[in-house]
Parts: sequence; structure tokens; C-alpha cells
Amino acid sequence: MSMAHGVSMANYSLAILKEAHIRNQCFFNSGGRNIDNVALWGCLLNGGEYDNNRRWESVLRPAAYANLTANRVRKGNLMETVHSGDDPLFSSYGVFEGVLETKEYKKIYSYAFQQDNGTNGIILFNYDLNNTQDIEIILKEYVKDNEAQCWELSADHYTNANDWIITNSAGKFEYGEFYPAPVAPTNYTISGFSSGYSLSMKPCSEYVFKWVRDAAYPNLHVSSSNLTVPEGGSTNFILKLTADPIKGPITATVERISGDTNIFVQSGSPAVLD
Repeated sequence: MSMAHGVSMANYSLAILKEAHIRNQCFFNSGGRNIDNVALWGCLLNGGEYDNNRRWESVLRPAAYANLTANRVRKGNLMETVHSGDDPLFSSYGVFEGVLETKEYKKIYSYAFQQDNGTNGIILFNYDLNNTQDIEIILKEYVKDNEAQCWELSADHYTNANDWIITNSAGKFEYGEFYPAPVAPTNYTISGFSSGYSLSMKPCSEYVFKWVRDAAYPNLHVSSSNLTVPEGGSTNFILKLTADPIKGPITATVERISGDTNIFVQSGSPAVLD
């Protein structure tokens, strides 16, 4: 029950919610199935036991921590997330629906939630087992006090788990040291969190951000969606905001991104809108 398993199970649960619209899901039983005294598939390793009158701490597997971390914001309305720029893939070779083949999957997955009380959140997964992934979070709203809470679930290696090692010569399960290192989420506050926040996601990791919505960005309105520029001539269009920006002026830049190289922006860019 490794770190990679935990990230995968939490992401799969969210994918079922997003793609199949299945809200209520059952994630095995807490203890799992025991084979040779090793609990498989379950998320609860040790609920706390007495040993020599000493109370052991409750220990959860990465799968439990991954789901609990996602639950920090998994409530309210599921919102759309859009990936732009480089959206890396990885290849997986195996049997899919009875056919041996290679399939490609995304390395980065994202899910956003919005609550009626103004609390918003986003859940990010990095499926790359060996490499960090640099991302930028673009929001369509202002963040109150430019502050967010972040829960990070990562490990030194994707095989890390919270299971106990097998210690005796007969190969039977006994309580011993953690192998190879404990996995648990860390929580910290991010100051200066706003649209454009950049992050380097660790390999095989989960990040959850939670913030309070201050106000939505006003939309940008363009006077025409189809312009004709005569040969040797020019044409104009108007940019305006659908509402007054509460945080001060907004700068909009207009530029040619494709098409006839003889067409260029002559004036009016950048435009300061208030």
C-alpha cells in the first residue's frame, strides 16, 4: 500500500465523480483483507492498540491520507478546470479490456470545488513517479487576503508506505519499524496566493489548496468577434469590462497570435481598464 497507490486511489475516486457523476462511493473496508497477516487494500493500518500499557498512535496508509487530504475541499459544487500549455503524458503497457496494448495518460490531474459560503479549493495530482512538474494556477477570482491553506502529500519515493516490516525468521507479520518511512500530509499557509501562483509539484504527489473567494474577476467584453481588415487599411474594436474591478485597474494586452503576418496592432495595447 504505497504512496503511488494512495495518490492513484484518491485521483480515481475524483475522476469517477467528474466523469461518471458518481458522488457516493465505497472505498473498501477500513482494515482491508488479511493475507498471511498482512492487511491488503484497506486504508487503516492500526487504529491504536495497547502494548505494555502504552497507547500506540493511530496509523493510516497513504491511501487514507490521500483521500482525507482531498476531503479538505471535496464539498460543494465541482467546477471545471482547464489545462493549457504543456500537458505531459506517460505511457502504460498492459492488458486493457482484454487487449494487450500501450495507452497514454496524463501526468497532471486537477479538480476544483466551490462552496456557497465562499470557500474554494483545488486538488492537484502529479502522476510522474520520478520528476517534478512545474505548474501555474490561473484563477478567475480574487483571493481574500491573498492567502491560502495548502496540504501537501509527498514522500521520498513512490514506494514509501506506512506498513510494518516482517521481522521474524518465519516470515510472519510482526510489529516492527516503519518501512521505509512514514507518509503523512503537511499543512502550511501560503501568503501571496493569487491568480498566477506557480508551484513545482514533487514526484508522485497530491496538493490541496483552500482559500476564501473575495470577488470574481469582471469579464472582458470585445465589441466584435469577427473583424475585417481591408488591404492597406485598418479597423477598430472596443474592449470593456462587464463590471468595475474592485482591486484597481486591469491591464489587457492585444496581440496577433496567428494568421496574416501583415496584420499588426497599431495602437491601444496595452489597454488599462478601470
